[in-house]
Amino acid sequence: ALQQQQQGSDSGLESELQESRSCTAELEGKLQKSVEALAEKDAQIHTLQQQRESDTSLESELKESQARSLKLEGELAKSEEASREKDAQILTLQEQQQQQQESQNGLESQLEEIRGLHEELE
Repeated sequence: ALQQQQQGSDSGLESELQESRSCTAELEGKLQKSVEALAEKDAQIHTLQQQRESDTSLESELKESQARSLKLEGELAKSEEASREKDAQILTLQEQQQQQQESQNGLESQLEEIRGLHEELE
């Protein structure tokens, strides 16, 4: 009877051991899946960090580009103003040249009249 009780107890322990092994195998599988999921999440985090660094770099480049654009716009405005001033100077000089030409033509005409009078007097 003791032997039967021992066998029954052994059988029960073997059954529990088998259940425990099955449960352990199942938990090991879940653990492996969890480790793989963590590795994927680590890879995603790494990728997102690289993208953030890239975005930060691009934002810096954009700010530098905008600053250069503003500087160039200022230089362009100064250049346009200088060009307008030069155009005004050119127009003024052209008007002065035309007045001088008209004055010279008048003087030449007077000189011709004087020469004509001079010849008449001789």
